Amino acid sequence: MIGEILALVAAFSFGCANVMVKKGVTPISKNNGAFLSVLITFGLAGIITLAKGLFQDWPQYTTKGIGWYVLAGILTAYIGRSLLFTSIQHLGSVRASTLKRLNSLFTVLIGVVFCLVMYPE
Repeated sequence: MIGEILALVAAFSFGCANVMVKKGVTPISKNNGAFLSVLITFGLAGIITLAKGLFQDWPQYTTKGIGWYVLAGILTAYIGRSLLFTSIQHLGSVRASTLKRLNSLFTVLIGVVFCLVMYPE
């Protein structure tokens, strides 16, 4: 029962977030809220990482791992969120939500193209 309630709350929150972004921007505004969203995510991730490190053992960090983490953060948290907020700003919350739900399809297509390029038969 708790799983269903949490799923409904998550779906409601997801829909409200896109509607609130649309309500907060105009088609010509330069600030669409993406930077504030990235800062909040960065702060929460930092707090969680520090808490985990202080109350549990710190994981082994490597330069390669940190590099991949930074690249993933730039691609998802910054570029991805900026593009999402821009799409909400110009397309509206309903159309932008539809495009966001297609993330998995785009991921599979890019993965297939990447594999075909890297590993031709």
